[in-house]
Amino acid sequence: ELDSLLRDAPEILLNTAIEHRLMHAETLAYMLHQLPLEKKIRLRQVDVPERGQPRPESIEIPEGPVTLGLSRHSTHFGWDNEYDAHTVNVPAFAIDRYKITNGQYLEFMRAGGYQDQSLWTPSDWEWRSADDISYPAFWKRTGDQWHLRTHLQTMFDEIPLPLSWPVYVS
Repeated sequence: ELDSLLRDAPEILLNTAIEHRLMHAETLAYMLHQLPLEKKIRLRQVDVPERGQPRPESIEIPEGPVTLGLSRHSTHFGWDNEYDAHTVNVPAFAIDRYKITNGQYLEFMRAGGYQDQSLWTPSDWEWRSADDISYPAFWKRTGDQWHLRTHLQTMFDEIPLPLSWPVYVS
């Protein structure tokens, strides 16, 4: 086993370095998103066409065993908290085929979703209430219009909320 570990060490070290670098890039992106627009140098953005709303559809997932984590003998890269592999039985469930869109999330907001405590877990309601959260962090209301400031296309500008795009919430 030690021979195998030493033989695979360069690949493990390279994967660790790459993954670590990607984590820093992700953190930097979050920090850039949070900066006020006036502190950023705006570049011309490419127009992204609006698409129609996907038709809501659920997928039924049958009950069955699922292996979580990685085996210590796996050749795949993993962080320390991703070991050891273990199998659990997952009950049957249904899941949406498509991500929730801004348009669907806007319907949730207009229906009073941020005021209905029954739709939130106790800790999420406490967070929402303590910080007076009433809409996603990268949405901005201007009059009767909502605007978006997130993703690469809108990190440096605000655009009218694209209703067909997947919603970006924390």
